[in-house]
Amino acid sequence: MTLHRRTFLSIPVATASLTLATGARASRGPLDPVLLVHGNGGSAAFWMGFVWRMEANGYPAELIHALDFAAPIARSSGLDVDDESAIPGRSSTADQLAELTAAIDRTFASAGSQRVVLIGHSRAGNAIRSYLWRAGAVKVSRVVLAATTTNGLIATDCFVNNEFNGQGAFMRTLNARTIDVPPGVPTLSLRSDSNDLWFQPDGRFIGLPGRPTGIGYDAPDVRGATNVVLPGADHKQVALGDAAFDAIHRFMLGAPPAVVGVPTISTAVLDGIVTAFRDGAPSNLPVAGARVEVFETSPETGERAGTAVHAQTTGSDGRWGPYSARPDRQLEFLVRIAGLPATSIVCPPFPRGSSLVRLSPAIPSPEERAGEGLIVIRRPRGLSGAGRDVVRANGAPARPRAESVYRFILDTDEPVPGIAAHAVPVGRGAVRIQVNAETVTVRARPLDEAVVVAEFHG
Repeated sequence: MTLHRRTFLSIPVATASLTLATGARASRGPLDPVLLVHGNGGSAAFWMGFVWRMEANGYPAELIHALDFAAPIARSSGLDVDDESAIPGRSSTADQLAELTAAIDRTFASAGSQRVVLIGHSRAGNAIRSYLWRAGAVKVSRVVLAATTTNGLIATDCFVNNEFNGQGAFMRTLNARTIDVPPGVPTLSLRSDSNDLWFQPDGRFIGLPGRPTGIGYDAPDVRGATNVVLPGADHKQVALGDAAFDAIHRFMLGAPPAVVGVPTISTAVLDGIVTAFRDGAPSNLPVAGARVEVFETSPETGERAGTAVHAQTTGSDGRWGPYSARPDRQLEFLVRIAGLPATSIVCPPFPRGSSLVRLSPAIPSPEERAGEGLIVIRRPRGLSGAGRDVVRANGAPARPRAESVYRFILDTDEPVPGIAAHAVPVGRGAVRIQVNAETVTVRARPLDEAVVVAEFHG
């Protein structure tokens, strides 16, 4: 488990106050540190844009922390696998509770605070609610649960030891009371109306097409919380979208955000860690000995502007930075890890700095290895849906990547957003990649030179 923040605390919590950008609310008394908790298969990097928004609205960066679960994928990600079966590279409910508890204690130790705000997405709700009931209500001032698996992804008499079964042993124990969160801990719960792929009456998105799940669109609702429905939001927008940020800001601070977007600053100090798959599953453990080179590249041709502007070999902490970037420059991160394909990750300009820049290699599938080259389009903080999102390579629609986490959503006519990655099998030249309003231009490379990744912020 790793805790990330921009710097160690430099403003005492007892005197920290909030000044909104437009003066909509002059100040607020002492502020609690915020701990952001990602969902199944995610990482602390999920929250990068949310942190930018909080900073833009005056919340001290020193008070915003993000947790990395070491093994982010649940043991129960396969419905026929139970939470008690030890599987290398995967975590149990007990594992996540232990890591969350340690993260909260570390937040107190570093911030000198007595209480913390917990904000969790998706699976994080299981660990957060377990913590609240077992030990931690007195240490938590407020809770935000976004698209959390409060009542499971299914609620049937099958797979009864699965973490995500509302009728299973874990969920029955967690939901045995008349309310889902302890009294005295103000809680906000956010969900979609019907556009979240994980909370559907039919099981097609969890590999059970045509079978009733036993749950409805309201499965994330939390008894005892303020439940808010965000119409049209997908599984990630429920935590990261404009409407979600507005609701969270009002709930935390009693006023709407003064700044909705992400204002650009003059210098973006970037840092983060290198990670890679372990035991066949995503891992948030750092990789030592990885070589990272950073290049500024042309947004017209994708060509490098010169030699590397930053280069570093990671130590035991996996950190590849810091690097001070200009906010108007498209960047390429060339990552080399022994035994894995080199990966060229190209990103649009960073409007602000972040310590949550995750660099992970892309591994071609057997089918993709047969091609001359490969461009992977990644959206760590976004999902795509037919008729709503534009994902193009040189003007042509890109195809969903079969190795996307949301592997059951490969039909481009599916209206519920669920595609996290696309692929472009090309050989040479400049390729302009568009995801909605964001664009980057990459240079296609032979597969034996590097897998090319176009990675977007939104």
